[in-house]
Amino acid sequence: MRSPSSQNSSIPAARSEEDGNVPFSDPDLKNIYLKMLDYLSSGDMAEQRLIDRVVRLRLRYPHAERYRNYTVENARKVLPALRRDGYLDEERYARHVLEKLKDKRDGLRSIQRKMLSRKIERDLVTRLLQEFEQTGEKQNLEKIIAAAQGKKERLIEKFGSHPKKKYQIRAKLYSWLAMRGYSSEESSEILKKL
Repeated sequence: MRSPSSQNSSIPAARSEEDGNVPFSDPDLKNIYLKMLDYLSSGDMAEQRLIDRVVRLRLRYPHAERYRNYTVENARKVLPALRRDGYLDEERYARHVLEKLKDKRDGLRSIQRKMLSRKIERDLVTRLLQEFEQTGEKQNLEKIIAAAQGKKERLIEKFGSHPKKKYQIRAKLYSWLAMRGYSSEESSEILKKL
C-alpha cells in the first residue's frame, strides 16, 4: 500500500494493523478504516465517494459476514480519524481535480459537473471555482482551440459547399463549445483565435 506521505510530505506515515496503531478497538470499525486506507492508497477521493465504495461491498457480498456492518453510519464514524491522520482531505482532492481539469478541453461549467460527479461537496466546488475566477487566472485554451479548429474543418468539409449550411457553421461551433461548458464570452474568445 502506498503511504499518503508520498502524496504530501506533511502527511504522517501510514499506520498499519501489525503495529497496533489502528485507532479503533471495534473490529468492524478497524476493518472499515483499513479498507478506506486501501482505497486511499491509490489516491485521494471525496468523502462521499469513499463511503459509497465501502457500503457497496456490503451490497456486493450480501452473505459475507465480514461486510455486514459496512454501513453509512459506521463509515462516517471512521472519517474523523482518517482526516486527523492526514489521509483524507476533501479540499486537497478538489483542488487537485480542478488543477487537472482546468487546462483540458472543458469550460468551467463542465469542470463543475465533473467535480460534482466525483461526489465532491457542492459548496466546496462552488467556492473553489469562485476563487479560481477571482484570481483572474485564465484557463489554457490551446487544447480547446485545437479541437475547435478540427471541428470547424470537419464542418466546412461537410457543409461548406451547401450555401445555406455554411452560415450555420459558426452557430454549430458555439453550440459545440457550450456543450463543453464554455460561456458565450469564452466561446467568442475561442472562435476569434481560429
